[in-house]
Amino acid sequence: MAQRGAPRARNMPSLRVGGHVSTPTVDAALVEMASFGLSARTVLVDLTEAESFDVVALQQLLSAVAARDRKRLETCFRLPAGPAPRHQLRQWRFPTAVSAVTGMPFRLLVVPEDYAYFGEAWPTDPLSGAADSPRSSVHAYLTSQQCFGLRPYELKDSLTRRHMLESEVAHWGGHALSRLLEHILCGPAADVLRVLVQELVSGALQRTGAQTAVIGAQLELPGTAGGTGTLTISEWDDGGLRADMLSKQIWTGPRGTDRFVVRREGRDAEETYHAQQPPRQDGGDAEMLLASLIASNPRDRGAVGDGEGSHRMYTLYKCAVDTFQGSLRIDSGRHRLRIRAAEGAGSRYEVDLASGVPPQNGCLFSVQLPVHDA
Repeated sequence: MAQRGAPRARNMPSLRVGGHVSTPTVDAALVEMASFGLSARTVLVDLTEAESFDVVALQQLLSAVAARDRKRLETCFRLPAGPAPRHQLRQWRFPTAVSAVTGMPFRLLVVPEDYAYFGEAWPTDPLSGAADSPRSSVHAYLTSQQCFGLRPYELKDSLTRRHMLESEVAHWGGHALSRLLEHILCGPAADVLRVLVQELVSGALQRTGAQTAVIGAQLELPGTAGGTGTLTISEWDDGGLRADMLSKQIWTGPRGTDRFVVRREGRDAEETYHAQQPPRQDGGDAEMLLASLIASNPRDRGAVGDGEGSHRMYTLYKCAVDTFQGSLRIDSGRHRLRIRAAEGAGSRYEVDLASGVPPQNGCLFSVQLPVHDA
């Protein structure tokens, strides 16, 4: 970006995101951005009225900022008015992540009205009042150590790519985090690192053209303020899922036996597929994404033909859904896919597919795992 200093907020068209900032909030804001033709102008992301954040929603914002930066368009920020959401952005390394996707110091992307943010002291007890959970003290400690939130990586060469994998393995293998996960997850905590994290990271490292990646993590314990009882692990990168690469994954290994009930947004009728008969590949990007999921298997070829693993779809959904009773979401292009277990016995899954969502720059994978705290 050529920007040398952020203009004042009143001089820019604003993209306002307030309240609890989640995927529906960001979707609506990005639709508004497109409908008012703001893609060709300097845009202010106005977080003044934001009260809290979902980590995946922040990755969506980062994705949009990165897309604008590639086109040499300017994006500035107005920070939350409240001290709690301001600190959440700081604790979750949002400023560092913005700098990673733009190549600009965060200070230069914040309007002058918010320069005081950079001199603020960290609160001594930011999590007071959220102690109804038996494990809230461990959660508070890990939060204070910035265990959750955003961890950005530059993927310039083999050295930086190896660093990403090594860093995430060390992070999720930490003693305090591992012990906490052992007590709250529905499956073996070791599989979070051994399967989910390594597959998410390895998938990003395989995607052609990926230059930046951001790993996200969020834990909301039941019994805490606003706690939903969910562990979210997510990965965004700017490499994306290309249709020609997805087509190379289909029918590259042994055919599975899983069955899928697919619900498409805007359609009443459900569709049923099985691994031996996925959707047609010639029906567009949505069909390609769906087919690559349904026909995925443990021994798919890599996206560039060098080794096994494809985009890790099979291993990710089997682990997230079967092992941890959670879900897997994939955002690619204008399509969003979510897979979870279907009711009844056997290897049956429900797949919700929405098309026409705000365009996803790159690719976003996220798993959500239920947690208990007894």
